[in-house]
Amino acid sequence: MVGVVVGGGTSESLAPLGVPGDVAFAPFAARYRLGDFARTTLRNSGLGVLDGTGGRGAPRPGARLLPALRACAGSAPYEPSTLVVVLVADHILDADLRPVLSDPEADGIDLALLCLPDDGSSGGCRLAVDASGAVRVEPATARGALTWTGDLVVRAGSLPGLLSTAADVSGEDDAVLVSALVRRHRVVARDLATAAAGARRPYWHEPSSVEAYYAAHMELCTDAPGLDLYDPTWPLVGVSEGLPPAKVVCGAASHPGQALNALLGEGAVIRGGSVIRCVVGRGALVDVGAEVEDSLLLDGCRIGRCARVRRALVGAGAVIPDGEQVGYDETTVAGTRRLASGLTLVLPESEAPRSA
Repeated sequence: MVGVVVGGGTSESLAPLGVPGDVAFAPFAARYRLGDFARTTLRNSGLGVLDGTGGRGAPRPGARLLPALRACAGSAPYEPSTLVVVLVADHILDADLRPVLSDPEADGIDLALLCLPDDGSSGGCRLAVDASGAVRVEPATARGALTWTGDLVVRAGSLPGLLSTAADVSGEDDAVLVSALVRRHRVVARDLATAAAGARRPYWHEPSSVEAYYAAHMELCTDAPGLDLYDPTWPLVGVSEGLPPAKVVCGAASHPGQALNALLGEGAVIRGGSVIRCVVGRGALVDVGAEVEDSLLLDGCRIGRCARVRRALVGAGAVIPDGEQVGYDETTVAGTRRLASGLTLVLPESEAPRSA
């Protein structure tokens, strides 16, 4: 068995926040990138890791299957019996794959789609499995089905046939392609939650919107989030840029710094300010007297003295000047955008609209 991580996707929703063009490098939890979780899942499940590319047509929500199959075919030559696990790094799948891969029924499959129970919160491809084990695509409004995470297990010897069938399908829509594949090949859905059976609880996050990205970060600030970053039996290897440790210190006139229910990235400095229920990115600064609540601060941003920030996503490198307010009724900070959800975006200077 071998694992392949497919990057190359983009995120229109996160792009204004100054994240890298390849969403696999988008920051998460102040220390990691989305792609780090795919590599962790494969390594901790006992698989070697190869990097693949989707080639023509980068993966994107609703059209992941064909780029994933192409990346698998182009990553390396395999023995026909080899099972290849393909994880697409435009989302997070944190799960122990060993129960799925040790399933004795795996020997007879061409393609297995990794799934989780559908909770109605995602627009992903919905599947159902009938009594005979056959997979069918469910309507987008269906409830009680399984949601495909965008990840799969494929038998190397089946790849030519799968790609041949895909070539007969117009477009790259996942639901259409799955419907075509199940008619000609042995395609199964594997419910990761059922397979876990008391082991590490599977976690899936798709940053399909800034609201979803924000909510996933705010959950990390709770006592028992769905994603356990602190499990010693499941080491998560993040990115280190050689920054010093985060610190919370007093500012001018011994004004105390404070961080409650917060995650702090490397090099973050809370210098006499206060952050409550926040994720603070690498190299970010919260200055004296600043109050930041329920917010996501991306790498390198600056919160000025006595500024007040509430329910905001502050883009990478963005600056909130001294004394300004963001997330309240009025703000004069350039590059801010209030969303219908009530969240406020603070765009980096490169993304902020310029006055004439």
